[in-house]
Amino acid sequence: MPEQKAFLEKVHIKNYRSLRNVTLPLKPLTVLVGPNASGKSNVLSALYSLKSMMTDEKLPEAESIQDSLWAGKTGHITFQLQAEAKETPSIYTLEFKADVINPFVAEELSVKGIKVISVENGKGEVQDENGKNKTTYTSNKLALKSAGDYENKPITNTLTKFIGSWEFYDFQPEFIRSRLATFSGIKKELRESPKLDTYGFKLAEVLSDWHGNAPEDFRNVSESLAACTNISIGHHPINGNDQLCLLEGYENPIPLEGASDGTLRLIAYNILLNQPELPPLMAIEEPERNLHPGALKDIAYILERLAGRTQVIITTHSSQLLDTFSSKSLSDSLGVSLLRNRPGLGTEVLNIKDIRDKREALAGWIADFGIGSAVFDSGLLQDLMEEPLC
Repeated sequence: MPEQKAFLEKVHIKNYRSLRNVTLPLKPLTVLVGPNASGKSNVLSALYSLKSMMTDEKLPEAESIQDSLWAGKTGHITFQLQAEAKETPSIYTLEFKADVINPFVAEELSVKGIKVISVENGKGEVQDENGKNKTTYTSNKLALKSAGDYENKPITNTLTKFIGSWEFYDFQPEFIRSRLATFSGIKKELRESPKLDTYGFKLAEVLSDWHGNAPEDFRNVSESLAACTNISIGHHPINGNDQLCLLEGYENPIPLEGASDGTLRLIAYNILLNQPELPPLMAIEEPERNLHPGALKDIAYILERLAGRTQVIITTHSSQLLDTFSSKSLSDSLGVSLLRNRPGLGTEVLNIKDIRDKREALAGWIADFGIGSAVFDSGLLQDLMEEPLC
């Protein structure tokens, strides 16, 4: 991963929504699979919450924390990240509660075993990553964000920027289409090239900018779409105005806003793949939505290409999408976690790689029929889905 300066190896989440006490191992490409309400989206929500805290430099409001607490009897939410920043092992822990006066419970950062940050109830100590320059810390801001700006803390600073740069995507065709319907071109005063946002609202801006300023990227998106659907995209006059359009072989081009939901999603994923710069971690909700099963190989190809440049986490309900990934990738570049939500106990996580290594029948099924078939059709995991994990 040449673009990466940090990598999230494991995340431990306690008492956040359905995530009473879960640990997720992460790979370059991690797939979270499970039934509705199993907790897949809650994992992404927890990571998004941490990213927001880092950019806002503060904890959420007490009411928001209370709304996010696990429904059981508990008062604290805990996030713990095990990461490698600049090839240096780091563990960051943040614990907080729904308290208007003092929401901080504890914050700690260890870099190669040295406690760089050690704070309880908003008070504590910070020191350099070499164990020197220990100082007292008292603040209502996250110590990770503020401490990283001073003295000798390159790993702390890298980790802060890493978390604050995560991006989350849940492309919504209705949002994309509504913007296409009102889009009248890129403003001349635009200082930076636009990037895709969470819901894809800026898809029109990105494509128009690439058509004028990055024609190779525009062409790559168009050719990839054509290879999958026999439809390409262009920029042609329609009703007297230059517009983004679909080229389907008819005499007249079709405005891009007339594209199907699946086509708009395919365009968005191909834009992600061709962006010159990627966030250090991206999370995508159900990339298979609205797509014909025949297009899932193309989605898997895009996800694997993205995972070669950055860290990717996806959620899915699709056995067919899982089957497009090579079983040989499971453990090295691909991780698959099966989530279930047991009444009264919260979300629990099954690591498919660990189970495969212990069960010869499951390993054989995965090798012969695919990961998705093993999870959804084999029946070889039924006992684990019904029994408690502890």
